[in-house]
Amino acid sequence: MKNYFKKMLADKQRYHQYKAEKQQLPSEYRQALEALEKYMYNFAGNNGFMEVLYQTLELFTESAANRVPVKQVIGDDPVIFANNLMAQYPDNLWFAKMQNNLRDKFNQI
Repeated sequence: MKNYFKKMLADKQRYHQYKAEKQQLPSEYRQALEALEKYMYNFAGNNGFMEVLYQTLELFTESAANRVPVKQVIGDDPVIFANNLMAQYPDNLWFAKMQNNLRDKFNQI
């Protein structure tokens, strides 16, 4: 039980760090990240999802430093961009878990 609380506290601290770093982004990048975050949270399954958010934050931070326009980073379709990001972390998505559960059920029939 003690380890659970330590992990929960560490996760909370990591999330606050993420939010602070996100606030340092230029406005255009921050707004894009917030929109992606809102979309992707619909599919998040657990705290491991922070990896997806941090990966996106790092990409946006680097792109901002190199003055790469947000639309060039994301491409023509932000949904495709977000889905491609999330596809790299299938274990952290409830949607992927539900798909796998459905496949398993049908494999048992």
